[in-house]
Amino acid sequence: MLAGAAGLAGGLGHAYPTAGPVPAEPLPHTGRAAVLAGSCSARALEQIAHFRTAGLPALHLDVLAAAAGHDVMGEALAWYGAQSPDLPVLLHASTSPEELAAVQARLGVTEAAARVEELLGALASHLVDGSVRRLLVAGGETSGAVTTALGIRAVLVGEEADPGVPWTHATTKHGDLALMLKSGNFGALDLFTRALGVHEAAA
Repeated sequence: MLAGAAGLAGGLGHAYPTAGPVPAEPLPHTGRAAVLAGSCSARALEQIAHFRTAGLPALHLDVLAAAAGHDVMGEALAWYGAQSPDLPVLLHASTSPEELAAVQARLGVTEAAARVEELLGALASHLVDGSVRRLLVAGGETSGAVTTALGIRAVLVGEEADPGVPWTHATTKHGDLALMLKSGNFGALDLFTRALGVHEAAA
């Protein structure tokens, strides 16, 4: 096992070149697209706001309601089913620092994080079990929850949408999936819309 920064990987690549890069697989032309966000970082919140400003469907997931026993999952899936299949959707537990502090005060930091990860992981499984074939995930812990829920143990890294933010290609029990996993603070403001090919035209 070898661990290190990106510079180490670059150096090894130059020292031990292969016959050439593996061509990136194209994104699926069929199936729906969705964004799942759990990060509360400043950049993730800006990306969510940009997605909403573009006129695309977005739903905030109420973690406190879920903890109180409300069927937030069922409501989210019903909302998803009512959206146009031609547009990507965003489901997020991401919230402002003030609202995050309130949730953590009620549930505790560890329990609040676990609730978010459980909810978004289960949502990912339901969405991919249905028709989603392009999935963008925002947040490190959220990415872990999603890949665990989908049973993904390895991916093929494809083209970068932004520096350090590539599309990957995974095989799940539900079929092939184009998957983008990003840390909360990574990516440009318009990453969600641009990566999913909608830009500002959908506004």
